[in-house]
Amino acid sequence: MCPSIRCPSDGKGTPLSVNYFLNQGVAALLVDGPAEIGCGPFFRNRPLSTALITDGRTTTVASSERLRGSDPAETYRYPTGGYVPKSPFGKPERDLWVIPESRRDYPGIHQVNLWTKYCSENFQPGSLYQVTSGVFYFENDYLYYSHILPPNSPVYDCRLFDLYYDYGLKTARSHHRGGVQSLYCDGRVSFSSNSIDYQVWRAVGTIANGEIDRIE
Repeated sequence: MCPSIRCPSDGKGTPLSVNYFLNQGVAALLVDGPAEIGCGPFFRNRPLSTALITDGRTTTVASSERLRGSDPAETYRYPTGGYVPKSPFGKPERDLWVIPESRRDYPGIHQVNLWTKYCSENFQPGSLYQVTSGVFYFENDYLYYSHILPPNSPVYDCRLFDLYYDYGLKTARSHHRGGVQSLYCDGRVSFSSNSIDYQVWRAVGTIANGEIDRIE
């Protein structure tokens, strides 16, 4: 894997893992098109015209950072035949945690405020299972993050076990002091602080929600 898509601040990690992810917007799943609520600049099955970024390219994030997986020994692509065992090397801030398939009370993809509560309440021994974000995130479905919570949120990321591979909470994270680097749609790179107001962070995460007045 090309070193240019791995951040030096995050150590060595696995050869196939990356640090730079694409913005799917303020939604718990990559949506199907620009008309959906909370849509970011990347979505399924359609290219994005810059004309659709009505909130402005200078105030819309295209890409940001995620920490790579904590377990470089893992090489599987998807857990089959049961849950993935917890790695003894696991770091909760690095990895997605899988909610058991027995849970059916998960929020919808646009019920973004409920995901914070849901992931927090379900983070307990025996109910969540760790999945590496190394080779896992080399797959196409795992190259996205969301603007639901501000960078490096203390709320651990989680996803559902038995629906879409990437249905859940995936926050921008890095080992830079105080925040993450973000690439905007106009091509500039800017540092996004952990203390950024969550409404502003959500505003810069969408392309056409009319939130430009919150940013200027």
